[in-house]
Amino acid sequence: MKNLLLILGWLATMSPVLAQVPASSFAVTSSGPAAQNNPSQLQRILPDGTFQRIGPVAATDGSETIFDALGFNSTDPTKLFALNARLATPLSAPNLYQIDLESGLTVNAGSIESPPTSGFTDISTTLNFLGTGGDNGNYFLAGLVVTASPVITIFPPSFRIRVSNPRLYVGELRLNSADPTTPIWRRADISDPATAAIINNYLAAINANLTNPDLSGGPRDWVFLRENGSPTLKSYLGVEGQLLTVSNVTTSPVARVITPSVPLPVRAELGAMFGGLDNTLYAVNTDGGPDAGQIYQIDATTGNYLNVTLNSGTGLFRGDATTVLPARPLPVTLTRFEARAERASVSLHWATATEIGTDNFRVERSIDNGQTWAAIGSVRANAPQGRTYSFVDEAPQTGPNYYRLAILDFDGSIAFSPIKSVDFQPAQQVVSVYPNPAQTYFAVELPQLAAPGSTLQVHNSLGQQVWTQRLEGQRTVRVTTQAWTPGVYHVRVSTNGRTETQKLVIQP
Repeated sequence: MKNLLLILGWLATMSPVLAQVPASSFAVTSSGPAAQNNPSQLQRILPDGTFQRIGPVAATDGSETIFDALGFNSTDPTKLFALNARLATPLSAPNLYQIDLESGLTVNAGSIESPPTSGFTDISTTLNFLGTGGDNGNYFLAGLVVTASPVITIFPPSFRIRVSNPRLYVGELRLNSADPTTPIWRRADISDPATAAIINNYLAAINANLTNPDLSGGPRDWVFLRENGSPTLKSYLGVEGQLLTVSNVTTSPVARVITPSVPLPVRAELGAMFGGLDNTLYAVNTDGGPDAGQIYQIDATTGNYLNVTLNSGTGLFRGDATTVLPARPLPVTLTRFEARAERASVSLHWATATEIGTDNFRVERSIDNGQTWAAIGSVRANAPQGRTYSFVDEAPQTGPNYYRLAILDFDGSIAFSPIKSVDFQPAQQVVSVYPNPAQTYFAVELPQLAAPGSTLQVHNSLGQQVWTQRLEGQRTVRVTTQAWTPGVYHVRVSTNGRTETQKLVIQP
């Protein structure tokens, strides 16, 4: 509701006439206090709650802005939707933006129509910090309509505006329609005494502090879920320590507020919320202080704190988070992922502890600091209990190369690994592998005796290790390959502080 205060303050200056983590969770964050206006970054929320940067959120022309009210399109898991947090004036309508999950590039779908008014003195605004995706290709946002009345005194002379008669609206956008920015506005029933008290207390604070736009309290974000089969919105009110539920959001919304028996350990602004597993939600502390960036797990029905606190590692930020439905656990527990520059290539190595329904790992590379990504190969995943994998980029670009794994499930869903960077500078090969192609054997010849700890490893085209041996004190080794399946292999030699990988072809 902070937007309403900005609007009224602006009007007053005119003339007297006139807020375990599922794998598919993401965030947009603008670091530091809002006054710094740092552009938003697209983040993946890892299972332990830490935020992993995907890249900047920017238009195709490179322009950047700050986003809030993050949501998703349940019919297209590759896209997110958000509203711009910075407005030209307090009366400006926010725009709806589509965000590509892989690139962070945005498309401006247009401005949002505000809720309807019923009189000349009504002020209508779309709240650009409340937004979330539904489960039917829809997106839910909020609007507020109030009646503004001038208050003029003669002695001493003054002019101010008083607001009253609040009307809360729930807007539904149909993201796949020809007009995705025109909401279906439904007025919410706010007759519940606890709900009315929240809104009236906020209006009283506005009327008393029109010159101070930094009021806190009220809902700062909400999350969509189905409660007893009914489409419902939930918001934990961090300052008040209460849970707001808006039920029947696609027909006749009804708002109610309850006080949990087990409140959160802090009273603070919770500017970002996202869905969890098993009827839970997560709320992120976006206030200042030592608890900034903490994530709290909450029971979505009772609002009770579930005694789980995670650390996002972000500190103070402005933005939002969302979980793309259906919420699911991470299919892969990735225990290690590393990239190393070799003499003429870059080798990637990763390990998993578990793999649930994982089809393959797509290896992706970026040469523009993670702005765009290209697939350079894939490795099939076939170990439910986990295993180790390898891949060799035989044609890295000179200079910085960025790598990530796209983890693809059998159901078509996708998750991404952390990003690893390598500064590749090509060098002359010093290890000889011959004959190549080979049939029954191949030999590896080093320029000097191998130092202690030197190793030889061979991986097949699936990234599986098929041979390993120590090389200490040797200069030439011979490996028999008669039992090997014909195909492409990668010979990796680590010796004397250097690592080199070469391709080897085994013929029938």
